[in-house]
Amino acid sequence: DGAAGYVLADFCVDSYTPPFTNVIPTYDTSETFLNSCFNASNYTVYNGNSKATSYNMNGRTYYQGLYMNAKWSDEDTYLTYNVENVNTISFTMGHIDNTGGSNMKVSIYLDNIIYDEFTLYRTMPLQDYTLDVSNAKVLRIIGDREGSAGYALGDFKVDSYAHAWLHT
Repeated sequence: DGAAGYVLADFCVDSYTPPFTNVIPTYDTSETFLNSCFNASNYTVYNGNSKATSYNMNGRTYYQGLYMNAKWSDEDTYLTYNVENVNTISFTMGHIDNTGGSNMKVSIYLDNIIYDEFTLYRTMPLQDYTLDVSNAKVLRIIGDREGSAGYALGDFKVDSYAHAWLHT
């Protein structure tokens, strides 16, 4: 089913504990959260640090978000985040202007349990979405593309952190 890597960690033998413990990530901005994505494919991060890099949804220009893209129409997008120190994540969803007209089914998993599923479509209005991740350790977002359309999750707010300029 493809390549994968696994590990066994934090071994304890009798009463001897390991000298180092794992480090749970913390995020002091929404951009540090966006940039911390792992086990991911077919996406582009726009971290909001430059007005030179942007994408458009419904005529708005966005500078921060996750653009779910692929070279081939049948490739899916996978995004994984550690959310152990996060309570809520909010974003705006939409279709990328001037891309194909097919739909994308989005599945959201918290700790590998399905939390929500919805379909993004070309003529959709921009939609705001808030996700409570306070009881989760891992967030996984999977975008199942039906064709060549592009979609994005923009204007991220992670807990109380949001970028000063998100879209115009």
